[in-house]
Amino acid sequence: QHRARCGLPGGGESTRLPSPASRADEDPEQGVEMRCKVVRHLATALQNEETAGASSAKLFDQYAVRDDGGAPRLTEEMFRKLAARLQDTWGIQASDIDLMLQTLRRWRFQKNATTGSKGI
Repeated sequence: QHRARCGLPGGGESTRLPSPASRADEDPEQGVEMRCKVVRHLATALQNEETAGASSAKLFDQYAVRDDGGAPRLTEEMFRKLAARLQDTWGIQASDIDLMLQTLRRWRFQKNATTGSKGI
């Protein structure tokens, strides 16, 4: 239904997902428009593997910091800058950015705990 409303391919299928809680101060029509914009960006970026890989590598390189060995890494500060750009250009909500950051922190902790490199 969402794909059909946004004019994306595959709009005939109906998959029921829980709708996100709406904000009282937010214009409902603007919310639908922003969701459609995000879906169009994602659909374009994920059409094929090469496009998705090139796009993510370009964004990563723009915000990555090089350590002493020359290996690029994304610090939390630079991730927030990247997230701010995605908010401005793609219309991703701040709550989604916070959820991504929490997930990355959890992933990093689990990775460090299993390899024994840091943390536990």
